[in-house]
Amino acid sequence: MLSHPRPTTPGGPRIIIGGHSPAAYRRAVSRGHGWFGTGTGTVAGLEEGLRGLEKAAAEVDRPARLGRLELTFMHADPTEISVDAVRRVADLGVDRYLVFTTPSRTVAAAEALLDRHADLPR
Repeated sequence: MLSHPRPTTPGGPRIIIGGHSPAAYRRAVSRGHGWFGTGTGTVAGLEEGLRGLEKAAAEVDRPARLGRLELTFMHADPTEISVDAVRRVADLGVDRYLVFTTPSRTVAAAEALLDRHADLPR
C-alpha cells in the first residue's frame, strides 16, 4: 500500500488496532502499538475486551519493539459517563478516555454534553 505524504515519524505512524473479535485481539497484541476499545461502549464491554486481550497475549508473541500495548476507551453511552466511571476505567489500566459526542444532534447539544463532563479527571 502506498501512502502520501510519507509519515514523518521514524518507523512510521503508531498503529492502533480496534475490534472485539479474537482475531482483532491477537492483531492488537502482535502488531499494534495500541488497542482502541469501544465494543458496547460501556465499562462492562471494556472489561470484556481486556479479558480478550489477556487471552490473546497468552496465545501470540508481542515484539519488544512495540513496547507496552496502549489502551484507549471511548465511552459511547453518555448516560454512563461520570467521574466514578473515569476512575474505574483508569483503574483498569486505560491510557486514554474519549468522550463520544456524536450522539448529539447539534453543536449546542455536543457543547452541553462536554460542559456536563468538564469536571472529569485529567
